[in-house]
Amino acid sequence: MQRDAADRGQGADQNGEDLGGAARVRGAYVQRLESLRGRREALQKKYVAIAWTRLAVFGLIIASIVTYAWAPGMRIPAVFGAGWIAGFVFIALIVVHRRVAAERDRTQALENINARGVARLDRNFSALGDVGLPELDSPCPMSEDLDLIGRASVFKLTGGAFTRGGKKLLASWLLGPARPEQIIGRQRAVEELSGRWDLLERVELLGSDVSGEETDTRPFLEWAENATFLTGKRWMLAVAWILGPAPAVLGILDLLGVVEKPFWLLFLFVNIALTGLLWRPIHAIFDAVSFHKRRVERYSDLLALLSRTPFESPA
Repeated sequence: MQRDAADRGQGADQNGEDLGGAARVRGAYVQRLESLRGRREALQKKYVAIAWTRLAVFGLIIASIVTYAWAPGMRIPAVFGAGWIAGFVFIALIVVHRRVAAERDRTQALENINARGVARLDRNFSALGDVGLPELDSPCPMSEDLDLIGRASVFKLTGGAFTRGGKKLLASWLLGPARPEQIIGRQRAVEELSGRWDLLERVELLGSDVSGEETDTRPFLEWAENATFLTGKRWMLAVAWILGPAPAVLGILDLLGVVEKPFWLLFLFVNIALTGLLWRPIHAIFDAVSFHKRRVERYSDLLALLSRTPFESPA
């Protein structure tokens, strides 16, 4: 009886340590979550400020063009130079704007990762959302009854996996038998990874971007092998090489007095008109290329991160 009481007391102490450890982990999640939320809000304000600045600079460009074209008395180097400087500033703002947007989105993704960590500790399965259930070769009829796979399951509490192969492997570990040495190896791997927050966060950040149907290589191969809007239109490449630099070259010649009239405006408006007409099909191609390029890059970054990270546990 005394031994049972001692065992119960030891178990209570162990449970207290477990609860205390969970509370510390949750506090760390909440602290990181608040820090990331503040950074995201600051980046959003910066993003909006740059957007308004871009609009103001674009207005300056239009004003310079109108003044130079329709006010002969204002065709001076100062107006011409102001327009071109504003153009270069506008291009620089586009680059900075995209970088700020990318950093904001990355911060938002990290915020979501930490929010899911809090949800797992709170057993808030609705907040975890859909992690994507694995495709099983032979589904286990008792998996949902035992809460191993499903909406409120151990599979969700582990944080899930991100690739199809990873989800299938994790499900096989949960549903299938394992030898004692395999179980010990997996437990050691969990213990090794439990303190490496930055690594786990980066793996989840990169892995979450290649999750879902986008991990399938078939859409990429179909895009690479099928004909697109630009297939067979090599003449458009020659037109782009001519019309692209034409406004800049003619503008310099106009500034130097080599040509009497601002022909660069004509080529500028032709470029704008062609951009408006061909924007949709060409933008669709760019979207497809950049979309698949990002997926390949994420896979590459994820594999590079894992390959240069030393692990002691073989599991």
